[in-house]
Amino acid sequence: MEFSDDVIFSYISGVFNSILFKDIVSRFNLRNPSILLDIFKFLADNIGNIVSSKNVSNYLKNEKISASLNTIREYLGYFQNAFLLQKANRYDIKGKKLLELYEKYYIGDLGFKNHLLGYKQNDIAQDLENIVYLELISRGYEVTIGKVNNLEIDFMAQKAGETIYFQVTYLLADKSTIEREFGVFEKLGDNYKKIVLSLDEFFTSNYNGIEHKNIIDWCLDK
Repeated sequence: MEFSDDVIFSYISGVFNSILFKDIVSRFNLRNPSILLDIFKFLADNIGNIVSSKNVSNYLKNEKISASLNTIREYLGYFQNAFLLQKANRYDIKGKKLLELYEKYYIGDLGFKNHLLGYKQNDIAQDLENIVYLELISRGYEVTIGKVNNLEIDFMAQKAGETIYFQVTYLLADKSTIEREFGVFEKLGDNYKKIVLSLDEFFTSNYNGIEHKNIIDWCLDK
Protein backbone atom coordinates (compact mmCIF):
# COMPACT_ATOMS: atom_id res chain seq x y z
CA MET A 1 0.00 0.00 0.00
CA GLU A 2 1.32 3.42 -0.97
CA PHE A 3 0.66 6.55 1.06
CA SER A 4 0.48 10.11 -0.21
CA ASP A 5 2.91 12.74 1.00
CA ASP A 6 0.07 14.41 2.92
CA VAL A 7 -0.72 11.20 4.81
CA ILE A 8 2.95 10.63 5.65
CA PHE A 9 3.37 14.26 6.74
CA SER A 10 0.29 14.04 8.95
CA TYR A 11 1.52 10.81 10.56
CA ILE A 12 5.01 12.17 11.28
CA SER A 13 3.53 15.40 12.63
CA GLY A 14 1.24 13.44 14.93
CA VAL A 15 4.04 11.26 16.29
CA PHE A 16 6.35 14.22 16.87
CA ASN A 17 3.69 16.33 18.60
CA SER A 18 2.66 13.40 20.77
CA ILE A 19 6.23 12.89 21.98
CA LEU A 20 6.88 16.60 22.43
CA PHE A 21 3.71 17.44 24.33
CA LYS A 22 2.93 14.21 26.19
CA ASP A 23 6.44 13.02 27.03
CA ILE A 24 8.01 16.41 27.68
CA VAL A 25 5.67 19.40 28.00
CA SER A 26 2.96 17.68 30.07
CA ARG A 27 5.33 15.46 32.02
CA PHE A 28 7.56 18.31 33.15
CA ASN A 29 4.79 20.95 33.25
CA LEU A 30 6.57 23.33 30.88
CA ARG A 31 4.89 26.70 30.52
CA ASN A 32 6.46 27.81 27.25
CA PRO A 33 6.65 24.91 24.78
CA SER A 34 7.53 27.27 21.93
CA ILE A 35 11.06 27.66 23.35
CA LEU A 36 11.37 23.88 23.46
CA LEU A 37 10.42 23.69 19.80
CA ASP A 38 12.82 26.50 18.85
CA ILE A 39 15.71 24.66 20.50
CA PHE A 40 14.80 21.41 18.79
CA LYS A 41 14.68 23.11 15.38
CA PHE A 42 18.10 24.65 15.98
CA LEU A 43 19.61 21.28 16.88
CA ALA A 44 17.88 19.55 13.97
CA ASP A 45 19.39 22.15 11.67
CA ASN A 46 22.85 21.54 13.14
CA ILE A 47 23.19 17.77 12.90
CA GLY A 48 26.86 16.86 12.78
CA ASN A 49 28.02 20.22 14.10
CA ILE A 50 29.68 20.79 17.45
CA VAL A 51 27.08 22.24 19.83
CA SER A 52 27.09 23.62 23.36
CA SER A 53 24.47 25.15 25.62
CA LYS A 54 26.14 28.49 24.93
CA ASN A 55 25.66 28.04 21.16
CA VAL A 56 21.97 27.41 21.74
CA SER A 57 21.73 30.43 24.06
CA ASN A 58 23.34 32.69 21.46
CA TYR A 59 20.90 31.45 18.82
CA LEU A 60 17.93 32.16 21.05
CA LYS A 61 19.24 35.64 21.87
CA ASN A 62 19.53 36.39 18.16
CA GLU A 63 15.89 35.33 17.83
CA LYS A 64 14.94 37.62 20.76
CA ILE A 65 14.11 34.61 22.93
CA SER A 66 15.12 34.50 26.58
CA ALA A 67 16.21 31.23 28.23
CA SER A 68 18.84 30.58 30.88
CA LEU A 69 21.70 28.13 30.35
CA ASN A 70 20.22 25.88 33.05
CA THR A 71 16.88 25.81 31.23
CA ILE A 72 18.61 24.95 27.97
CA ARG A 73 20.55 22.12 29.63
CA GLU A 74 17.33 20.78 31.13
CA TYR A 75 15.58 20.86 27.76
CA LEU A 76 18.49 19.04 26.11
CA GLY A 77 18.11 16.34 28.73
CA TYR A 78 14.36 16.12 28.08
CA PHE A 79 14.98 15.58 24.36
CA GLN A 80 17.38 12.76 25.10
CA ASN A 81 15.08 11.09 27.61
CA ALA A 82 12.28 11.16 25.01
CA PHE A 83 14.68 9.81 22.33
CA LEU A 84 14.02 12.79 20.09
CA LEU A 85 17.75 13.50 20.18
CA GLN A 86 20.85 11.51 21.05
CA LYS A 87 24.10 13.04 22.23
CA ALA A 88 27.53 11.96 21.03
CA ASN A 89 30.41 13.09 23.22
CA ARG A 90 33.90 13.75 21.91
CA TYR A 91 36.77 11.42 22.78
CA ASP A 92 40.44 12.43 22.82
CA ILE A 93 42.02 9.42 21.12
CA LYS A 94 45.61 10.33 21.96
CA GLY A 95 44.81 11.29 25.56
CA LYS A 96 42.35 8.41 25.93
CA LYS A 97 39.75 10.46 27.74
CA LEU A 98 36.19 11.60 27.22
CA LEU A 99 35.79 15.34 26.64
CA GLU A 100 33.02 17.08 28.54
CA LEU A 101 32.42 20.05 26.24
CA TYR A 102 31.20 20.61 22.70
CA GLU A 103 29.25 17.49 21.84
CA LYS A 104 27.12 16.66 18.80
CA TYR A 105 23.43 15.84 18.67
CA TYR A 106 21.71 13.47 16.28
CA ILE A 107 17.98 13.35 15.69
CA GLY A 108 16.05 10.18 16.53
CA ASP A 109 14.15 10.22 13.23
CA LEU A 110 15.08 12.33 10.22
CA GLY A 111 11.39 12.49 9.37
CA PHE A 112 11.00 14.90 12.30
CA LYS A 113 13.66 17.18 10.84
CA ASN A 114 12.07 17.14 7.38
CA HIS A 115 8.67 17.80 8.96
CA LEU A 116 9.90 20.87 10.85
CA LEU A 117 12.47 22.32 8.46
CA GLY A 118 11.59 20.83 5.09
CA TYR A 119 13.86 18.60 3.03
CA LYS A 120 17.10 20.30 2.02
CA GLN A 121 19.28 18.75 -0.67
CA ASN A 122 22.32 20.54 0.75
CA ASP A 123 21.85 18.69 4.05
CA ILE A 124 22.41 15.24 2.58
CA ALA A 125 25.91 14.89 4.06
CA GLN A 126 24.73 15.60 7.61
CA ASP A 127 21.66 13.40 7.09
CA LEU A 128 23.91 10.51 6.07
CA GLU A 129 26.02 11.09 9.17
CA ASN A 130 22.84 10.92 11.26
CA ILE A 131 21.81 7.67 9.58
CA VAL A 132 25.19 6.05 10.26
CA TYR A 133 25.13 7.17 13.89
CA LEU A 134 21.69 5.66 14.48
CA GLU A 135 22.69 2.44 12.72
CA LEU A 136 25.78 2.07 14.90
CA ILE A 137 23.69 2.62 18.03
CA SER A 138 21.16 0.03 16.83
CA ARG A 139 24.02 -2.46 16.43
CA GLY A 140 24.94 -2.01 20.05
CA TYR A 141 28.03 0.19 19.71
CA GLU A 142 29.01 2.94 22.08
CA VAL A 143 29.62 5.84 19.72
CA THR A 144 31.77 8.92 20.29
CA ILE A 145 33.30 11.62 18.10
CA GLY A 146 37.03 10.97 17.77
CA LYS A 147 39.47 13.85 18.31
CA VAL A 148 43.09 13.46 17.25
CA ASN A 149 45.19 16.61 17.59
CA ASN A 150 43.15 19.29 15.80
CA LEU A 151 41.37 16.81 13.53
CA GLU A 152 38.10 14.96 13.94
CA ILE A 153 37.04 11.39 13.24
CA ASP A 154 33.31 11.26 12.55
CA PHE A 155 32.70 8.21 14.71
CA MET A 156 34.62 5.94 17.04
CA ALA A 157 32.45 2.87 17.62
CA GLN A 158 33.24 0.43 20.43
CA LYS A 159 31.64 -2.84 21.46
CA ALA A 160 32.92 -5.87 23.38
CA GLY A 161 36.58 -4.97 22.92
CA GLU A 162 36.13 -4.04 19.25
CA THR A 163 36.93 -0.53 17.99
CA ILE A 164 36.08 0.79 14.51
CA TYR A 165 36.65 4.28 13.14
CA PHE A 166 34.24 5.75 10.58
CA GLN A 167 34.35 8.69 8.22
CA VAL A 168 31.06 9.57 6.53
CA THR A 169 30.78 11.67 3.39
CA TYR A 170 28.27 12.18 0.60
CA LEU A 171 30.52 11.50 -2.39
CA LEU A 172 34.27 11.11 -2.89
CA ALA A 173 33.99 13.62 -5.68
CA ASP A 174 37.55 14.92 -5.99
CA LYS A 175 41.11 14.37 -4.85
CA SER A 176 40.90 16.80 -1.93
CA THR A 177 37.81 15.03 -0.54
CA ILE A 178 39.49 11.63 -0.88
CA GLU A 179 42.63 12.87 0.85
CA ARG A 180 40.61 14.49 3.65
CA GLU A 181 38.38 11.50 4.39
CA PHE A 182 41.07 8.82 4.17
CA GLY A 183 44.03 10.93 5.29
CA VAL A 184 42.67 11.70 8.75
CA PHE A 185 43.15 8.04 9.68
CA GLU A 186 46.91 8.35 9.17
CA LYS A 187 47.12 10.40 12.38
CA LEU A 188 45.77 7.61 14.57
CA GLY A 189 48.76 5.29 14.80
CA ASP A 190 46.80 2.18 15.78
CA ASN A 191 45.62 -0.99 14.06
CA TYR A 192 41.89 -0.72 14.62
CA LYS A 193 39.60 -1.09 11.61
CA LYS A 194 38.99 2.11 9.66
CA ILE A 195 36.11 2.57 7.21
CA VAL A 196 35.03 5.41 4.91
CA LEU A 197 31.33 5.39 4.03
CA SER A 198 29.85 7.27 1.08
CA LEU A 199 27.13 6.96 -1.55
CA ASP A 200 29.70 6.18 -4.25
CA GLU A 201 28.90 2.89 -5.96
CA PHE A 202 32.07 2.34 -7.95
CA PHE A 203 34.86 3.72 -5.78
CA THR A 204 37.56 1.20 -4.85
CA SER A 205 36.81 -0.98 -1.81
CA ASN A 206 40.31 -0.38 -0.47
CA TYR A 207 42.32 2.85 -0.54
CA ASN A 208 45.78 2.81 1.01
CA GLY A 209 44.72 -0.10 3.18
CA ILE A 210 41.54 1.61 4.40
CA GLU A 211 38.13 0.13 3.62
CA HIS A 212 35.53 1.99 1.61
CA LYS A 213 31.89 0.92 1.61
CA ASN A 214 28.71 2.23 0.06
CA ILE A 215 26.49 3.48 2.88
CA ILE A 216 23.39 1.64 1.65
CA ASP A 217 25.28 -1.65 1.32
CA TRP A 218 26.81 -1.15 4.76
CA CYS A 219 23.41 -0.48 6.36
CA LEU A 220 21.98 -3.63 4.78
CA ASP A 221 24.98 -5.75 5.79
CA LYS A 222 24.10 -6.71 9.33
